Amino acid sequence: MKHIPFSNRFFSILLFLSLFSTTAFAQNVEINLDDLISETQFMSDDPDLMRMVWYIPVEYWEATFSNDPSISDDEVKEIIDILDDYELFFVIDGVIGTFGNVRYQPRSEIKRNLRLHAPSGEYYPLDDNEINGDAKSMMTIMSPILASMMGTMGENMQFFFFKGKNKNKRLINPTGNESFKVQVASEMFEFNLPLASLLPPKFCPEDNAKMKGTWIYCPFHGTTLVDKAN
Repeated sequence: MKHIPFSNRFFSILLFLSLFSTTAFAQNVEINLDDLISETQFMSDDPDLMRMVWYIPVEYWEATFSNDPSISDDEVKEIIDILDDYELFFVIDGVIGTFGNVRYQPRSEIKRNLRLHAPSGEYYPLDDNEINGDAKSMMTIMSPILASMMGTMGENMQFFFFKGKNKNKRLINPTGNESFKVQVASEMFEFNLPLASLLPPKFCPEDNAKMKGTWIYCPFHGTTLVDKAN
């Protein structure tokens, strides 16, 4: 298989697609990227904090790449294979000052206070020597691109890898039913699974209205939803 040369141009295209595209496909499911981001990106409720956790499952990259015809299926598969061994999170952690300025925590401090509470146990972020070189290269290239696109916030958006599998089973299954939490310092962010944006839609048998794949009943008619429109 052809090895992909990671480049700034490549990831500039990727970030443009992920930030400005709204619909993509992964595993034959039409995915609204706005919906996926809203399910996987959470901000702190504390008005004194600029704190965000963004969970990025491999399905996010798969869906994003599907929008670019210049990237072959083999290239997509290689990138997914690189990231499939990990769970990836972007984290911002800062304190908002009296006059609105933000004092961001350094990466080392965020990492020290970051935990993943998965169904199989509690996990710490991986050290650099535990991460595949290609995966590190991807994130190293992406960081300055985020900074150029998002300014100071992008400069302070830190990425963290966690182990992605436990006994060959995926640590987090975004289409499964076992939710998980991410702890940043003393604050806990809960991610409810499955992610509706990754599931095929359901339909109301009364009017064929499209509904979320996680719903069982139509909120308007009270009828049981079906997998296919009439």
